[in-house]
Amino acid sequence: MGTARYSVRMELFEGYVLSMPLPPQFTLSTLLKVPEGTQSATEISYGEWTSLAGSILGLSEAVATTLFELYCTYTLDSAAKIDHTRDELAWGEEQRGAWLKQRTVSLPPFLLFVFCQQHHPPSAVSYSHDAWQQTVSPNDGLLTGNTSRDATLNAMSHEHEHVSVFVTQHLYHLLALLAPNKYKVNYSQINALGILLSEGDKMTSYGAVPFGSSLPFWWADQNTLVDIALVQQHISEGMAPDSSYIPYDVTPVASPTLVWKEGCTGIVKGYHKTMLYKGAAPHRPCPVNVHIYCCHNANIYLLAPFHSVTIFGCVNTNIVLGPVSGILTIESCDRVRVVCPSRGLRLTDTTDSRVYTCVNTPPLILAGCRSVELAPYNTFYPALENHFKESGVNPTLNLWNSPVQLTKQDAAHNVSILPPELFTSITIPFTNHSGSTHSNPCAMPAEYQTELKKKVAVASNCCSMLRNMAQSKTGAKAAIAKQLNDKFKGWLQASGNIRHVLELLHYDEDP
Repeated sequence: MGTARYSVRMELFEGYVLSMPLPPQFTLSTLLKVPEGTQSATEISYGEWTSLAGSILGLSEAVATTLFELYCTYTLDSAAKIDHTRDELAWGEEQRGAWLKQRTVSLPPFLLFVFCQQHHPPSAVSYSHDAWQQTVSPNDGLLTGNTSRDATLNAMSHEHEHVSVFVTQHLYHLLALLAPNKYKVNYSQINALGILLSEGDKMTSYGAVPFGSSLPFWWADQNTLVDIALVQQHISEGMAPDSSYIPYDVTPVASPTLVWKEGCTGIVKGYHKTMLYKGAAPHRPCPVNVHIYCCHNANIYLLAPFHSVTIFGCVNTNIVLGPVSGILTIESCDRVRVVCPSRGLRLTDTTDSRVYTCVNTPPLILAGCRSVELAPYNTFYPALENHFKESGVNPTLNLWNSPVQLTKQDAAHNVSILPPELFTSITIPFTNHSGSTHSNPCAMPAEYQTELKKKVAVASNCCSMLRNMAQSKTGAKAAIAKQLNDKFKGWLQASGNIRHVLELLHYDEDP
């Protein structure tokens, strides 16, 4: 009999595995005890999980809750997220809180998801709290401008291989979590393995088709119990790389790299002192998963709905993204400004940066973060509300100011909330989007709205005063215009924004 092809779902390991130290009692044997503490053999509730995670696995309530939220974000398909968002829009705070406590998830795939938290990528060992003290030019042969980050990127370029090795080595243990019948499984039980693996020559979305249809053990009878050793051998022989996944490229290049097409990982690499704009268009489908890395002093606008986005090794770069239905990951960055609504947000090894977001689950702060500021989402573009609907991100549920610290570092130095007086909105400088959004649809605290109104009032008063001055004296209009023009040019040059303005003036808006 021929061997089918099985590929690891890299999105799970890139965005949903925390890569953090776990307590010593977190083992396969203790995970096997979790089903014994549940009322159902097939489902587990949020309350059951947080209790068992603490008593059996030694996980804190914060980590247990985070894992439950991550699993829900990963396993909900786009349609389910949209339906869930509609429900949330109609709920009050009490209804939402009650729903959170009563949530249940399928137990077998959830146990596989939790088991995979043991995977620690090679890049994780390089995280240090004092990283990036040395800064060099990208022209010195380093992709990210820093030796520490380059070492991490080099490890990430082999991440697909390391993940495949992890899954292959632990495949018997993973199957054991699905086998309550003395290490034997039937077809319905093996379906849960689809959370980790895709079956066939083309990567399919999780849940799109049941996993196991290519396994010959159940072609005659799906209730047949098969020894997991036989299943392990068959799947291991068919393990192969995902052809749609494009690994991180550590080769220095003189010009930026852009891979932007449907059906593969989107790549935005090496943009330096330039601007990139990509928008959603019917005739040009966008990738659903995107890697943005090794960009310096750049301005990047990707205005489309995505499933997951990873930003790595970027320095002094502004990045504006459309809604992300899964996890937005920001890793090993320095002095970046990211504007993006998402279902989930995680930051690792990032310094002196600011994130403007509307996020439906608490932001996750992992090791190595320092001087990171969180702020409410601060912009809009015509198609934004359409993109919210497509992604299932809820614009009225914003937990931006409730970060979860998953590190032993001093929390006061890791992340802070941007003071209202420093909050400003930004304008998207592109007009070729169809849609009816004319203002920011995301929830914003009253104090931030007040500060924005104050800034608008100051600008309006300034304009009125200048108009009055120009009308009161002969020749004053020209003098005022010249002075304003000179001051504005001086500010553009001093701030470095003149390059951005020149790029916009000469940019072709065709996405």
